[in-house]
Amino acid sequence: MNVPMVISALTKLQHACVQAIAALEAAAPELPHPGQVSDQALAESIMAMVSDFYRLSPAAIAGPSKRSEVVEARWAAIFLIQRHTRLSESAIGRILKRNSTTVGFALKQFADRQRLDKRLAERVRIMAVRVEAGIPQQEA
Repeated sequence: MNVPMVISALTKLQHACVQAIAALEAAAPELPHPGQVSDQALAESIMAMVSDFYRLSPAAIAGPSKRSEVVEARWAAIFLIQRHTRLSESAIGRILKRNSTTVGFALKQFADRQRLDKRLAERVRIMAVRVEAGIPQQEA
């Protein structure tokens, strides 16, 4: 592969990412400001956003399925809820009908998988941008 082909491929990828972020921002539900709602309500909003992103119902994400796309969505929800709320692993587990040990395992496995799978890492980055867009910067 030569340099112009690589540059062209990267430009196309960048354009696709920008379009995906714009589409997600337009289609995803508004996320509430954390000062206006409880962490529980924010977690439920994040679940709704992840459901929309993966085109799965919240019930499917919290359900027993072990299909790879459902597990990825479930782990993404756990990761984003843990990152953007002050909920404990036990509280996150209650939302997703899992115990705290399973939530901890999911967080570790999901972090490892993101390091190995750049496409997954990019999907998570897009979802995180969407979550952060709904959460105004808090002053330190």
